Amino acid sequence: MKIKILILRIFVPVALLALAGCGGKDEAKPAAAERVSGVRVEAVKMESVPDEIAAPGTVASAATAQVAARVMGTVTSVLVREGDAVKAGQVLVTLDERELAERRSAARAAVDEATHAREEVARGVAAAQAQADVMQKTYERFAMLRDKKSVSPQEFDEVEAKQRTAQEGLAAAKAKQQQVASMAERAQAESRAMETVAGYARVTAPFSGVVVRRMVEPGAMAAPGVPLLVVEASSQYRLEVTVDASEAASLKRGSKARVELDAL
Repeated sequence: MKIKILILRIFVPVALLALAGCGGKDEAKPAAAERVSGVRVEAVKMESVPDEIAAPGTVASAATAQVAARVMGTVTSVLVREGDAVKAGQVLVTLDERELAERRSAARAAVDEATHAREEVARGVAAAQAQADVMQKTYERFAMLRDKKSVSPQEFDEVEAKQRTAQEGLAAAKAKQQQVASMAERAQAESRAMETVAGYARVTAPFSGVVVRRMVEPGAMAAPGVPLLVVEASSQYRLEVTVDASEAASLKRGSKARVELDAL
């Protein structure tokens, strides 16, 4: 907004003196005082008159935001025009949600798959644990029988091998369980992120204000960091004036100023 500002700078003294009349002829000797009528006479006095500086300037909002999308997508609608007043959180631009919806659905499917895999692995661990327990007891019994010479070395070796295999199977099942648990956690984190990203299809106003620039139309491709709109806060404005260096030296903080606006 173009403005014109007049800054009251300093005060200079002037003397006001009314002229009594026109000069007459010189006389060699003082003449008697002549009475003059019809002329106003004022006493001399000191007055202060303002010395003004005229400088152009602009009125700008103290808060300005370039509104951009947080994800890439096709613009489906622009719900505001230049000059429209908006409120904080109001939807200004919408993007095509189909791709985001597909990614969100894929993330949800991954969570379901990971949950199913976790349940299946848990059953496998339980089975491996049961088998390892049985083989451990069998091994301990055959160890006692071996000490009593009631089983052959070959029979004991077979039981010992099965017991060792059962323990290895249990360890493998538990390792797989940890892997599946990590996959499930990543899937859940991705799903939560996609739930958040899906909301980015709606571009909202960062604060209440006025749309001063519209730089996008439906059908355009939005990208993160590329401005779509410019919004200025409507509650905080400041006056910006440029004054010549020769004039600036006479200005002081708190000086009075008269502002003339060309238009609102």
